[in-house]
Amino acid sequence: MKRAIDRLATDALRAVGAACFLGLTACAPAAAPPPSVLSDTMDDAAQGPAAPARASFVVSFRPSHALGRAQSLQSAGRYDEAERLVGETLRDDAALRGLCFDRFTLGGTEIVLNACAPSPWDDQLIVQRRWLEQLGATPGVAYADLNLAAQSDHAVAAPPL
Repeated sequence: MKRAIDRLATDALRAVGAACFLGLTACAPAAAPPPSVLSDTMDDAAQGPAAPARASFVVSFRPSHALGRAQSLQSAGRYDEAERLVGETLRDDAALRGLCFDRFTLGGTEIVLNACAPSPWDDQLIVQRRWLEQLGATPGVAYADLNLAAQSDHAVAAPPL
């Protein structure tokens, strides 16, 4: 009789074990990402870290500043002259060296400037703060702010001033 009980217990344990195994294998595919997601992730990892984002700013200049005159040219429809003046000013003005022209905002009321090269610093907030301070101290700048539209992909918060 004892052998019969042992055999029944063993059979019951086997049945429970098999059910657990089948349950786990049935749930495992639902928990794992599809193969295409895994291969995309592995491809991204093989390419290395993402390139650092460049800091981007929306700046308005007073009419007395060369870039303020470029804004006026842009709003008057003289686009080529405005862009040429921006390029010359960014090249010649030491306070703006390191910034590159991106575009004028609608109506030429502001200029979008980017840091020409990704930051050598690890912390993007340091770069943003440094450029905002420098732009704020530049004579002829009416205001400068982060171009939040450019930053949204990188989830960069505005630095405290």
